[in-house]
Amino acid sequence: MKIARFYANEWAKEHPKASFDPGQYSDEQILEAFNKGAFSKTKDDPFDPLRLLGIVTVFRGGPTLVPRPGVDVKIDKTTGLVQPGRGVSVNTDASGLERFGGAYKVESVPPELEVIQRGGNPKHFEIAPRQPMTPERYQELLNQVKLTPVKK
Repeated sequence: MKIARFYANEWAKEHPKASFDPGQYSDEQILEAFNKGAFSKTKDDPFDPLRLLGIVTVFRGGPTLVPRPGVDVKIDKTTGLVQPGRGVSVNTDASGLERFGGAYKVESVPPELEVIQRGGNPKHFEIAPRQPMTPERYQELLNQVKLTPVKK
């Protein structure tokens, strides 16, 4: 474990713009990332430790999370349930979100929801349900997502 933590700290020093602070993660998370190839000294350093841990920082344009039926979510016509795999848009890049009401960092997401990458833009993610649920339940869970305004 000490070796994994050492390499995590070294990687963070060498990549100050990566916003990766090894001190914020448990020994188990650091070891898991290390075992998956993070903190390598390869030519291109292709492994982002946060992505390997399934951790990604995303931002919402504006202070609300209200899905637009037929646009942000897919609703099964027979059951009326919101389907997994689609949700409200978020982005890993906070710049450019002013036109949507400013950038808000997504601090926490209830376990019934997940942040998934969608589409051809690698910075575009969505907060989607993990399993089918009523639109009301989806909105209830979205209301529990903690958003913090990003200061300029």
